[in-house]
Amino acid sequence: MNAWNAASSSLSRTSVRAACLRWSFLAAGLLCMGAVTAQEGTAEDAPVRPAPQPDKNGKICQYEDVTGSRMKKRICMTPEQYEARQRAAREAVRELDARSIPKVGEG
Repeated sequence: MNAWNAASSSLSRTSVRAACLRWSFLAAGLLCMGAVTAQEGTAEDAPVRPAPQPDKNGKICQYEDVTGSRMKKRICMTPEQYEARQRAAREAVRELDARSIPKVGEG
């Protein structure tokens, strides 16, 4: 009888499966705890970025993330254009929040 047969005869498959399941639940629980503790930062912990200063043309340039790309895109606008853009984004969020969610089957 080799070592594998001796070990497998002393441990049933169900006990091995149960042990594996316990370890996987333990690992999943630890991963979830790590994710929760990582989210517990406050706004005061966040790095403060200085307000961008207008260049010689009166425009403010910032780099923004582009969906589906690793490259950032440089966006240059006047302070008024940035304010209008933020206002439009806030209004869009307000409109989406005010909409009711249709029930399944309703059009």
